[in-house]
Amino acid sequence: MVRRTLRRLPANTRPLVFRNVTYYPVGGMYFVKRRGVYVRSFPARGLRLRALPVAAVRIVVRGIPYQYADGVFYLEKQGEYEVTAPPVGAVVNELPEDAEEIDFDGVTMHELNQAVYKEVENGYEIIEVLEAEPEE
Repeated sequence: MVRRTLRRLPANTRPLVFRNVTYYPVGGMYFVKRRGVYVRSFPARGLRLRALPVAAVRIVVRGIPYQYADGVFYLEKQGEYEVTAPPVGAVVNELPEDAEEIDFDGVTMHELNQAVYKEVENGYEIIEVLEAEPEE
């Protein structure tokens, strides 16, 4: 699995604190500090942003408009964008390189941010959302 880490953050990085976790948004991805380096992470559901990452695209699933960027789905709420669970049935054009290949009943699938993606004709479709592991 590809693990993205940064030794230093870009100078203009503004930390976001949510549920006692400090996230550092960089280029549409999120990092948390661990053992002196910044490790790629996914923000907790419920985190709200005033502005979306530049790479965000609109994806409509069962009539609900989501915004999607680098494995994270957002719903617009009161003029902000809230991180939400990946919606089953969403199709994305491509997956970030840190999506993990998994064997799902003998078929190669991809797992990213607790969503299981199946390759389809026009991209990757979410077929299942895994339960979040309890925080330690």
